[in-house]
Amino acid sequence: MFQRMGIGKGLLKDVKDKEKREKEVIKEVKDKELKEIKDKEKREKDFKEKEKEVTKDKREKDKDQKELEIAQARSTDERIAQLEETVAMLAHFIGATDRPDLQHSALGEETDLGRQLQQQATDAKALKDDKDLEKGRES
Repeated sequence: MFQRMGIGKGLLKDVKDKEKREKEVIKEVKDKELKEIKDKEKREKDFKEKEKEVTKDKREKDKDQKELEIAQARSTDERIAQLEETVAMLAHFIGATDRPDLQHSALGEETDLGRQLQQQATDAKALKDDKDLEKGRES
């Protein structure tokens, strides 16, 4: 059939070979991209693990330093003062200057919509009840 169209077997074979090479190139590119993605994920995972270790080491160092300071305190009063300071640091993680001022509400000058909505609901219910009564009389 191809010979009647003027296409030889060699040309058909060339087309098939070209398609095969294109598929191989596509596969190589996908494999390369997949490998790059896996390498990136591994580097990110390693970085996170190292970061956790550094954070853990820092916490342990800070804890050891506090324990050392407490152990070095000479009197009971000094030890109590250091403990109170430590507890105060734990209790307030947001400083007073960083907290919002809640004395003035954003809607402080608005009228009370709750009462208005309640009154509207009561009026609507009364109207519906009246209509229901009228329908009952008509039936």
